[in-house]
Amino acid sequence: MVKKLGVFVAGTVLGAAIAYFTSPRSGFENRNLAKDAVSAVLETANVAPEGVVAQATQGAEELVKQATERTHEFYATASTKVQEIAAGVAPSVVSATDNDELREKIEAARQRIAAQVIKNAEEAQLVDVEPEAVEAVVEEPAAEEE
Repeated sequence: MVKKLGVFVAGTVLGAAIAYFTSPRSGFENRNLAKDAVSAVLETANVAPEGVVAQATQGAEELVKQATERTHEFYATASTKVQEIAAGVAPSVVSATDNDELREKIEAARQRIAAQVIKNAEEAQLVDVEPEAVEAVVEEPAAEEE
């Protein structure tokens, strides 16, 4: 915004300078015209500040009031939506009891797998497998997890 304003002011000054130097009037006439224009602006500036300041203050107060109202509306809407979403979401916190039950199920599954491996090996008569060897293999991942 500031950059655009600076470009606008620079363009205005440059345009005024070009108009001044390329004008068909004499320098004396141009200076008198410029002096009259500056005097008119200064008179307006001397008379208008009180009214302008009052208008600016009133406008700023109105903007602050509107921004505050919109902020409160947004907060109320967002709060309501968050509460609706939170009510629809099932609790995902797992209790310690649930963790213990899961570990027991995992251990039982490991035991079933070990028993099945022993059974399959004996049926295939490949090797005489000792149950302790299979349990050692099954227990290694459990030791690493802890």
